[in-house]
Amino acid sequence: MAQIIDSLKRLERAGSDYSRATEKLFEAAEDVAAKIEEMIPAVKYLFNGDKDPSTILPRKYYVKGIKSNEGYEKFLCINDKYDETFYIDGIGGYVHNDFNCPIPGQDRTTILQFAKDIAGGWLDEVAEWLGKRTKESNEASEILEKAEEQLKD
Repeated sequence: MAQIIDSLKRLERAGSDYSRATEKLFEAAEDVAAKIEEMIPAVKYLFNGDKDPSTILPRKYYVKGIKSNEGYEKFLCINDKYDETFYIDGIGGYVHNDFNCPIPGQDRTTILQFAKDIAGGWLDEVAEWLGKRTKESNEASEILEKAEEQLKD
């Protein structure tokens, strides 16, 4: 009987440690996702309903904008090969308590993959992606400014 009680105590400690570690993992993912969402625009959709490829981050991550009856929130997401959406910073509830805007909670498998991607240089890939978009915008601005000057003459 004492052995069973000791085993239950070990199980309780292990469960408690696991819960703390998972909570810490989820909080870290939320913090990183929030920083990314500050810098990256939400994905745009084409007229046929597909995601605009120019708004998809490296490794098929994207920032999803959700408009509720109270406002707007952004979430960092990735889709699996079956096109199911997984949220890096999912809230496991409704955006602004709007029942039309359910957002699933975080899951450990997705967050572990996110951590592996970051360890594998994903943030550098995102910085490069953002740099290319900036260059494209600057070049397009120059073209439009020149056109505007020509129209003035």
